[in-house]
Amino acid sequence: MDGPEGRVTGLDLAGLGLNGRIPPELGNLTNLDHLNLSYNILTGGIPPELGKLIDLRMLGLAGNALTGPIPPIPPELGGLDNLFSLRLAGNDFHGCLPRKLRRLRSHDIDDGLICAALAMDRLLVWKLSFEKAMEAPVLGHGFGALKYLDGTPTGSNGRPLDAHNLYLMLLGEAGIVPLLLFVSALVLLMRAQGGAPRSLARDTTVAWVIVIALYSMPFQHLLGVGAFMFLAGLSTATGTAHNDGDRQHER
Repeated sequence: MDGPEGRVTGLDLAGLGLNGRIPPELGNLTNLDHLNLSYNILTGGIPPELGKLIDLRMLGLAGNALTGPIPPIPPELGGLDNLFSLRLAGNDFHGCLPRKLRRLRSHDIDDGLICAALAMDRLLVWKLSFEKAMEAPVLGHGFGALKYLDGTPTGSNGRPLDAHNLYLMLLGEAGIVPLLLFVSALVLLMRAQGGAPRSLARDTTVAWVIVIALYSMPFQHLLGVGAFMFLAGLSTATGTAHNDGDRQHER
């Protein structure tokens, strides 16, 4: 298919028995919006030059003998923001597709490429964030240092994911002291209930502390943690006041 000024806008070579590797020169056809190489005998990986096809809306590579990894941000596919339809099934790719490509309206993708992708993305972000934090564990790197690290998977907005872990954020941005203070506050809140009589306020405080500790693992929202800390402290104060009232009443 030809577009204005004789430029090629579509290339359908499906089922023609083509063999060998995908020609990297296809990346020079920058006006392509349709590229279908499905059901041939193509081998090798996806050439990075295909990432130049920023207007591409349909990419068909299904039913070949293509191999190689599909990392969280494959450079071969990372720039295809206009992609509408993707056909990859019937090859030997491994790994997980980036999040933005998992939301295509039309796709034919092996189930293995959509493997627990969110969990894998999160683990990779934690790994990279921890490595960054360990470069300056005492004083940290400063506010926002763990945002948009190189190599992290992209979110739905196309930007690399944040650390999504309050413990890592405190360590990487502020250093070991704020992290220890935060953990110490949780421990003190829990220990304060150790010797308290069993009551609704005591159980509520324990529950809030557990919520804070778990919430801080997949999230780094300081306002949310602050609200939970306030509620935990309020429960502690309520329980203390109630216990003091009971003691005075007994006297």
